[in-house]
Amino acid sequence: MNEEIYIQYENSFKIHELAEIANMSVASLHRNFKEVTAMSPIQFQKQLRLQEARRMLLADSTDITDVAFRVGYESQSQFSREYARMFGLPPRDDIKRVKENSMDGNVKIGNHEKALNTHKKHTVAFLLPRETFH
Repeated sequence: MNEEIYIQYENSFKIHELAEIANMSVASLHRNFKEVTAMSPIQFQKQLRLQEARRMLLADSTDITDVAFRVGYESQSQFSREYARMFGLPPRDDIKRVKENSMDGNVKIGNHEKALNTHKKHTVAFLLPRETFH
């Protein structure tokens, strides 16, 4: 597939619409996407959202609820549960830990971050134009 597909992580999308744009069946889209990223499109979107939320919290020290909504979550409690599942701690505790570790020069990248960064370079074949999901 030559077309680049870009999924706006903060917006919801329908798999059948994504499949149509990619000119694939829903089953083919799932299979091909999973071959490239080792996860489903929804799982990939969730990781993108959580990675961006973590980046925002580390960079801006903004309100957790605000960040949850900015990256596409409708519920702060859902966001906190999924964040803790991915990073091992709730957002506030994780950000505190990362900042403390960075002061010591011991910044450690978790397994999920490594996995996501590895998969990002393989998703170029699955990017849609931004205007697709406006």
